[in-house]
Amino acid sequence: MMFRSSTLHRSIALCVLALAFCVPQALAANGGASPADKPSGNRNSSGGTGIGGTTKAQREAARRRAEAKRTPVIKVFALANTALADGSAMILRYRIAAPARRVRVRAVVRTKGGKYVRTLELGVHRTNTPQKTSLSASELSVSRAGTYKLRLTARDGRKRAAKRAKKIPAWRGFTFTDHRFPLTGNFSFGSTGARFGAGRPGHIHQGQDIVADAGTPIVAPYSGTISYVAYQDAAGYYVVEHADDGRDYVFMHLIKGSAVVKVGDRVATGGAIGKVGTTGVASGPHLHFEIWVGGPWQFGGHPVDPLPLLKSWYASGPGGAVRTSAAASAFHPTGGPLD
Repeated sequence: MMFRSSTLHRSIALCVLALAFCVPQALAANGGASPADKPSGNRNSSGGTGIGGTTKAQREAARRRAEAKRTPVIKVFALANTALADGSAMILRYRIAAPARRVRVRAVVRTKGGKYVRTLELGVHRTNTPQKTSLSASELSVSRAGTYKLRLTARDGRKRAAKRAKKIPAWRGFTFTDHRFPLTGNFSFGSTGARFGAGRPGHIHQGQDIVADAGTPIVAPYSGTISYVAYQDAAGYYVVEHADDGRDYVFMHLIKGSAVVKVGDRVATGGAIGKVGTTGVASGPHLHFEIWVGGPWQFGGHPVDPLPLLKSWYASGPGGAVRTSAAASAFHPTGGPLD
């Protein structure tokens, strides 16, 4: 009886061992997992994770989305006073959105054709707040008349470069003129009697008459200092500017009381001087304009023909002036002088 019991026990033990060996093999053969396998972290045939996990591509996409939320974004980028001249300033407005509280801002200047001019360090500024700064021609390193463009860039403390919001252009354009035409409004250069050197009783005409409506604004062709504001019987009310380019510019026949400058005032290129009138010896409203070189007006200098320079300034920096033939014979159909 004991022999049988021992044999039976050995038979049962062998069966248990066989079952322990066979069940994992059967499960594996049928695509199942063995009891020793871990329940999670299985890799599928494409290299991703199983149900409940994420793929490497998904994790990378999530990382990029999170990074994009931290990247600064240029929301506003605008320029005002884009007809820049010596002594004037252009206004740059911008707003940069970002989780970072501050960003470092720069402006890159290039010619219209793409030639590099300079990079301006605008400093570290607060984000999510409208910003405004003025930029002069000298700060922009712009000295030649022409068309230019400006790009705004920014980086946060972790060197993340700012992106642009939709409809925000990469570049904004502006122009620079070294001189400005001295009138703003409709004008004409008149006829032969209006020219430099035309005959006058006892002398010759020392300037160029610019025919325009009474009240037409007169502006400075270049930055400088006002040296005379006075009245004279022939010239009427007049102003003389000693410009920073070394020339003296003379404006005659102004409307009484229209001069907005006084002796010693500084005036920028395109800055207001007065208004066209008929004071003094004048048969119609016009600006008698003179240019003196080689020394002060009337005291050591001498006048030169303004017309070539006036035409050049009008071509490169009209500043709102509009040439029209209608005014050429408005007062003198026969070509007689205005003064």
